[in-house]
Amino acid sequence: MRELATQLAAQPRQALAAAKRAVNHALESSYEEALEFESYLQEAQAGSQEFVDGVQAFLARRAKKR
Repeated sequence: MRELATQLAAQPRQALAAAKRAVNHALESSYEEALEFESYLQEAQAGSQEFVDGVQAFLARRAKKR
């Protein structure tokens, strides 16, 4: 359990908060409502610096593997 907590703590805070909100919302929503809310959260995250940094880090790792 501690290992999982350590892994989660190393992740982007805004993204984890959005994921938690999506899961909690999905528990009390229809499938369509949950997808709509998740779409809203993804759009909101796409404008964040955290998202930009994550994409750049992903692309940098991908370029190294080639």
